[in-house]
Amino acid sequence: MSASRPLTQAQAAMWLEHAREPQSTVNNTAERIALRGPLDLDRLRQAILAMQREAEALRIRFFEQDGEPRQRLGEAAEPSIALRDLTGADDPQRAADREILQQLDQAFSLEDGRLCDHTLYRLAPDHHLWVFRAHHITLDGYGFQLCKSRVAERYRALRDGRALPPAFASFAPVIDEDLAYQGSAQEARDREALVRVYGGLDLPPVLFEELGLLRGNRASMELPARLGAKLRKRAAELKVSWPNLLFGMVAAFHARLTGERDALLGIPVMQRMGTAALRVPCMAMNMIPVRVRVDPDSTLPELAERARSAFDGLRAHQRYHYMRLWRDMNYKRLFGPEVNVIPFNAPLDFGPELTATVANVASGPVEDLSFAFSSWGDTLQFTLDGHPSLYDLATLEAHQQAFVAALDAGCDPLAIPALAS
Repeated sequence: MSASRPLTQAQAAMWLEHAREPQSTVNNTAERIALRGPLDLDRLRQAILAMQREAEALRIRFFEQDGEPRQRLGEAAEPSIALRDLTGADDPQRAADREILQQLDQAFSLEDGRLCDHTLYRLAPDHHLWVFRAHHITLDGYGFQLCKSRVAERYRALRDGRALPPAFASFAPVIDEDLAYQGSAQEARDREALVRVYGGLDLPPVLFEELGLLRGNRASMELPARLGAKLRKRAAELKVSWPNLLFGMVAAFHARLTGERDALLGIPVMQRMGTAALRVPCMAMNMIPVRVRVDPDSTLPELAERARSAFDGLRAHQRYHYMRLWRDMNYKRLFGPEVNVIPFNAPLDFGPELTATVANVASGPVEDLSFAFSSWGDTLQFTLDGHPSLYDLATLEAHQQAFVAALDAGCDPLAIPALAS
C-alpha cells in the first residue's frame, strides 16, 4: 500500500463539495469525441487503457484520516470501457445523446477510486463516439486535453507498431509544490493582491447557498466566421488580445443585465506554465476575480483595456486559491459571470483516416452565468451555461443572441458605448 498524501488546494475544493453531498453528480464532467471514418475499436480501447495507466491522478483513492482528507496514488482499479452498438436505433445520434445525459447523473465513488469511465458508441460503420467522463477532482479542462491527445497519439502508434516514451510526469511533485506554497511569503503577497480587488465593494451573499450548486442549462453555437474574423481584426487594431475584447463585452453585458457598474469576472487560470503540473493530467485550475468598471459611456475598446490591465496585474498572484479567498471575504460572493477562453483548442489527430470532433458535454456546476469560448483556426465556439433556477433554455438562448449582437456592434471601428450596443 502506498503512503497517503494530503490533497492539493484544487482537489480539496472538490472534496469539500463531495463531503457535503457524497451522491451529488454536479462535479461530473464529460467530453464527447465524434470519430468519423474506419475506426479500429480494439485499438482505441488499448489506447485508452494505456493512457489510464500513465495518468497517475486518474488512479487515486480518497479517504478521511483524523478528520482530514487524504489520497493514495495509483491504487484505484482501471475504469470500465463500455461498448454500445446503437446502429439498430431509429435515430442513433439521438439515442446516444439521451444515454450520455443520463450517464451524467451516475455518481462516481471517490472513496473506491472510481473517478472516471469511458463509453464507446457505434452509430454507423464509419461513425463512432468516445465519451470520456470524469469527476472534477481528478481532471480540469487542460487535464482532459492531455489525456485525449495521448489517446490519439497512442492510437497512431499502435497502428504503426511504434513504441512511445512516457508522456506524463508524476503527480507527487504537484502535491509537494502545492504544499510548499501554502503558508509561504508568496501566498501572503498573493492573498493581499486578490483581497485588494474587492476594495470598496459591498459583496452580496453567494447564490448557491439559496439555489444550490447545479449543472446549468446550456446554449451553444459557433459564431459566424465573419464575426470571428471581425473580433480578431479589431483586437489587432487595438493592440489587445481578442480574449480581452470578450472579457470587456461580458462585463458590459453583465452591467446591462444587473445594473452593477463593477463587474467581477471569474476567470479560470490553468496553473500549469512554470509548474510541476505542466505535463500532469490532474485538477490544478484556479479562478481569479478580474474587476472591470463599466461606466454608461464606456466603449468596448476601453473595457478591453481595463480587463487587460486588471488581468495582467494579477498574473503573478493567480495561485491563491478561490476557496481561501472566499473565506477571507467572509464567504460572500466572489464572482459575477465566469468567462473561460480557450484560444488554442487544437484538434485531435487519430491519423488521416479519421476525423475527430470534440464537444464538451458538462464542465461542472454554475452559480449564475458562465461564458465559454474555444477557438482553433477560424472557428470560435460560444457556450453559455446558466443556473437552471435562474435561466430556462429560451431565456439563455435569447441572452446568447443578444450578446452576439452586442459583440458585433462593439467591434465596429466607430466606438459607441458598449451598454448601448
